Amino acid sequence: MLAASRLPTSQRAFSTTSRRSCVLVQAKFSYAPLVDAIGKEMMKKDIPKVKVGDTVKANVAVVEGKGKTRTQKLEGTIIAEHGAGINKTPSLAGL
Repeated sequence: MLAASRLPTSQRAFSTTSRRSCVLVQAKFSYAPLVDAIGKEMMKKDIPKVKVGDTVKANVAVVEGKGKTRTQKLEGTIIAEHGAGINKTPSLAGL
C-alpha cells in the first residue's frame, strides 16, 4: 500500500493507530454546481442575447507602450462562441 503522504488529498488513508492496517477513504466532491449557482446569481440580467452570425459593435481596451491604454471601437460578426454559462466568450471577425 502507498504511504499516506504520497496519496492525493482526496485519497488520504485513515487509521486509528500507526501499526494497524489502513482503510482508504476516497471522497468525491465537485465544485461545479456551486460555481454555476453563484455565477447565475451574479450575472447581469439586462445583457442582450447574441448568437453566431450576429453583427456587433464592441469597445476594446488596447494597451500601448509604457502602460497607456486606449479604447478602440470594433465592429464585426460573431464567428464562434467558447465556454458555457458565465464563462462564454465570442470570437469576432472584424469588418
